[in-house]
Amino acid sequence: MKLRPYQDEAVRATLAALFDVRSTLIVMPTGTGKTLVFASIAQVARRRGRILVLAHREELLDQAADKIRQATGLTCGIEQGERRVDTADIPDVVVASVQSLARESRRSRFAPDAFVLVIIDEAHHATAKSYAATLDHFGRAKLVGVTATPDRLDGRALRRVFESVAYVYEIRQAIADRWLVPIRQKIVRCESLDLSQVRTLRSGDYADDGLAEVMLDEAVLHEVAGPLLDLIDARPTILFAPTVAVATALADVVNTRAGSTRAVAVSGRSSGEDRAGAIRAFAAGERQVLVNCALLTEGFDAPPTACVAVARPTKSRALYAQMIGRGTRISPETGKTDLLVLDFTGRCVDHTLMTPAAILDGDADDETIEQVGQVLARNPDMSVDEALTLAEAEVAAMRRISALGQARYRTCDVDPFTVLGIPIGGGRGMPATQPQIDALLRFRVDERTARSATLRQAQALLDALVRRARLKHCTYPMARQLSRFGLRSDVSFADAGRAMEAIAAEKWKRAPAWLFDDPAFRTED
Repeated sequence: MKLRPYQDEAVRATLAALFDVRSTLIVMPTGTGKTLVFASIAQVARRRGRILVLAHREELLDQAADKIRQATGLTCGIEQGERRVDTADIPDVVVASVQSLARESRRSRFAPDAFVLVIIDEAHHATAKSYAATLDHFGRAKLVGVTATPDRLDGRALRRVFESVAYVYEIRQAIADRWLVPIRQKIVRCESLDLSQVRTLRSGDYADDGLAEVMLDEAVLHEVAGPLLDLIDARPTILFAPTVAVATALADVVNTRAGSTRAVAVSGRSSGEDRAGAIRAFAAGERQVLVNCALLTEGFDAPPTACVAVARPTKSRALYAQMIGRGTRISPETGKTDLLVLDFTGRCVDHTLMTPAAILDGDADDETIEQVGQVLARNPDMSVDEALTLAEAEVAAMRRISALGQARYRTCDVDPFTVLGIPIGGGRGMPATQPQIDALLRFRVDERTARSATLRQAQALLDALVRRARLKHCTYPMARQLSRFGLRSDVSFADAGRAMEAIAAEKWKRAPAWLFDDPAFRTED
C-alpha cells in the first residue's frame, strides 16, 4: 500500500513506541486516513500473531474490515450480533463490536492470548466501562488507540488506558499540507433561540432534550432553514440536529421553503435500508442536505461534502470536531476548495460554545478565540486558519502593550464612561445583574467598574461596547490606553495599534506630537 508521508511517520512512531510501552495512542484528524494507518500496523503485527480491532458502531466495523482487506490482503472476520468468527480457525484480523465482547459469554470464546495486538478505533471512547472487561481479558496483548479527538468533555483522561502518545498530526498542519481543505465559518444568529435555560449535563454539554425543546419552536426552525438555503448555494451539506424530532422537523421546513425535496433526515432510528437509501441519494446528488441526529459524527465518509451546518450547539470539542470533520476531506474530482461551517447560535453568544478556531488550535485561550471572531468580521472571506494566525498576533501585541501600560501606569485609571462617550458617569440605582457583569468582563472592562456599576450604567456600557464592535472599532482596553494620552478612542484596531506602537517607542511617557495632528486621533477639543 502507498502511505502518505505523515501516515508512514505514524506507523513507524507507533511500532517504535510499542517496544517501550504496552499501550499507546495515535491522534490524527478526521479525513487523514486513520484506518489505513492502523491497517498498516496490523500488517506488521501479524508476523507475531493475530489482531483484534474494537469499534463501537456497525458502520465502523464494516469500514475497518473492508479497508484492512483491500490495503493489506489480510483475512478479516466480524464479531458482532449474528456475525461470528470461527474460533477454531481465527482469521488474521477480528473486527469486533465493543458491545458484543462486553458480554462475558461472547468474550470467553477467545483465549486471553488469542491476539498479540488490540486496536481501538475512535479511542476517545476507550474510558467507557464497556471496554474495561475486554481489555482486561486480553491483557497480554499490546494496545493501540486511534482517535481524532483525544479530549473528553467529561474529564475522563485517556491516560487511564494509554501509557503514551506515539504520534500527533494536527488539523492545522493537515490543512497546511493540503490533505484537508481550509475551513470558512459563518455564524447565524437565531433571534428566537434562547439557550440560557437549557440544562447542562454532568458531562459538561447541553442536554439533548433541552435543546430539542427550544429548537422545535417554529420560529427557530425557520431561522435555521432560511439562512441555510441562502448560504449553501450548491454545496452538498450535512446538517446536525440534537434529536430525531428536530432533524425530521428541520428537513420538512427546508423542503417546504425550497419547494422541493432537497433535504432528507436520517437517524439511528431509521431502518438500515432507509439510512442506506438516504446516504446513497446524498452521495449521488439527488439530495443536497442530509439532516441527521448523532449518526454521521463517526465513520461516515463523503468527501464532496462542502458545508457542515451545526444546529446542535455544543460545548464539547470532541463532538464539534467530529461534526466538522465530515466536511474537511479533499475532493479534487468535484472541484471542492474549502469547507463552509454554518454555526447556528442564539441571539446571545455563549462563549463556551465550540468554534472552528477552537478545533484548529486546541491550546488557544478564550481571548484568542474571541479575537478570531473580530478578525473574521473585518475579513469575511478569510479562512478560519488564516484568521486564527492573525488573531494570535493581534492578541500577543495587545498583551505586550497592556503589560507595558500596566507597568508604567499602575495607579492611573480612566473613567469608562468617558472612554466610551457615555453621558452618565454616576448616580444611584439597582446594581448590575450578574449576566451584565459577566458580559462586561468579557469585553475586558475592569472588574471593579463592572461590579460597582448600576443596572442602568451597565446597560449603557454594554450598548456602547456592542456599538463599537459593530462599527469595527478597536477593543475597549486599547480605547482606554488611547484615552489616557488624550487621543480619540473610537478608531479602528489597525489605527489603535499604530498609535500604541508609537507610544511604546516613547517608553509610555508621552504620545508623539504627530499623533495629535493625525485626523484619525485628534479629539474635537
